Amino acid sequence: CRRIIAQCYFMNTARRHGVGGEGTKQVSGPEGGGIYKPVIDEISMLRLHPSSAIFEVAPKWIVYAQSMFTSKAYINTACTIEYDWVKSLIPRLTGYNDEKLAGCSLEELAEITEVKNKAVVEKTTAQRREELAQKARLLHKRHTTTSQVAHAKARYLARKKARLAEGE
Repeated sequence: CRRIIAQCYFMNTARRHGVGGEGTKQVSGPEGGGIYKPVIDEISMLRLHPSSAIFEVAPKWIVYAQSMFTSKAYINTACTIEYDWVKSLIPRLTGYNDEKLAGCSLEELAEITEVKNKAVVEKTTAQRREELAQKARLLHKRHTTTSQVAHAKARYLARKKARLAEGE
């Protein structure tokens, strides 16, 4: 079962970097847990969450299904694995061609993205202006003059007077 989980989540493979504190190399510590570096991202540092079932074990290799961010980046759902189970799959993470995946050069992709982002910003700016104009029109329609209030009051008093006359 663990081998199948490892092969399904191979993109979330992580190796223990240290246990017990930032950058330490000790294998076990009083704090438990471990600090892991994902294979695809050697910059990130993830920690085993204290609620994890393997917190006390701090295995050398894990795959994780879920990470969460509080004050630190934590791995909650993790499974102990053997590196040999995912060794043949790891090159797939780093050996891909960005341009082939994007269907164009990375420069063209950046230009396309920039143009789309500008269009979205311009569209949202235009939409915001239109919304503000509509609100202004509504407020202008709602703006009543004292003569309109006086006429409404007179109509109300006339209806009230008519109801009282019907009741007598």
